Amino acid sequence: MTKVTTQTTYPARKKVSAKRTKRSNTYAVAKYKRTPHEKEPFKRFAVYHRLLKQGATKKDLMDAVNAEIEDTIGKSQFYVDMQYMQSHLGVVLAPPEKDGRERIYRYADTYSGLKINEMSADIIEDILKVVKHLKQMEFFSFEQVVNEDISDVDVSDLIVKLSSLVNRTEQEYRTVIDDGTLLDYVGNKYLTLLYDAIIKQEVLEIEYEPFGKSPYSVVIHPYFLKRYNERWFLLGYDDVLKKYTLLALDRISAKPKVSRTKYRVDKSDLREEYFAQIVGVTRRDENEIAIQFRVVRERAYYVATKPIHSTQRELTQEASTTHRVFQIEVIPNRELIQQFLSFGADLEVIAPPVIREQIAEHYRKGSAFYTEPTVKKKNTKAKKNDVA
Repeated sequence: MTKVTTQTTYPARKKVSAKRTKRSNTYAVAKYKRTPHEKEPFKRFAVYHRLLKQGATKKDLMDAVNAEIEDTIGKSQFYVDMQYMQSHLGVVLAPPEKDGRERIYRYADTYSGLKINEMSADIIEDILKVVKHLKQMEFFSFEQVVNEDISDVDVSDLIVKLSSLVNRTEQEYRTVIDDGTLLDYVGNKYLTLLYDAIIKQEVLEIEYEPFGKSPYSVVIHPYFLKRYNERWFLLGYDDVLKKYTLLALDRISAKPKVSRTKYRVDKSDLREEYFAQIVGVTRRDENEIAIQFRVVRERAYYVATKPIHSTQRELTQEASTTHRVFQIEVIPNRELIQQFLSFGADLEVIAPPVIREQIAEHYRKGSAFYTEPTVKKKNTKAKKNDVA
């Protein structure tokens, strides 16, 4: 019986160009962009630093990172880390040497080592959060600090510049700016935690207790933090209501917990699409309306230099010798009414009638407190018959 042999034919493999197989310097030193699985790189660098002083294999280095930090990395991330430390942080490694089939990674004899440890890694991570926050503050010209376009500055370059401040003594510094933040504000307690959740795209379970209402739990996808009138607010997506919801940080009654719910990504520019049409943070499901108001000339300078809303413009044709007239286009809310009331008798809403009437009603109710005569103070002098 003749034995029949079969031969399996495999499709020809595509020839991969040398350009793709070779690890190019362009890829290795590319601008370091963190993704959710590449968080807290400087903590990894601190672990590498400790082992590179005596020498370690790739497996030892990766195992140490995965064991000591809540961050699981693979080979590709390890190689990017090594290249980044050399190209951006000035690390110098010894020529390759092997222990069997494994390469030993260690510092070169001429290199004293990366100036970083676990503690300084935490500090650097906090500095990066501050830097990112400053970048979002449009009025803060970061270019004046780093002398170049901030959009093109690598994180490591900023660290080098900031690290030059480390050896200076505290006596060289003094407070020269105060943004009015209330340090004892209750809402500050979880501000950093919420900020981190937004950056890491984590869903949160929050215990919330509104003023005068029963507490409840909410699962929220956090998107945006906004401060208004010395209070912080969190804007996110409510899984139950299926819409945006706004939470005041000072009404969060317990430390938020990370949920296993998959994060709902929202690429909207919420500053433009949610907050741009309102004063403050409360947004109603209504359309924008034009509101005209006149301000006495002595106070009008303040309104002109610090507009009530970004849409504010002056109606010069309506001006008089005693008043200047302005117009804004917003969605009316409670904060807008409070803003108008804060000017007292120096501001009058002209139109529309519905807003004018709301302001008038507030003044009518408020004036009722002052219709009663002033309560006379009791005579506190001791009577003659009183015992001294």
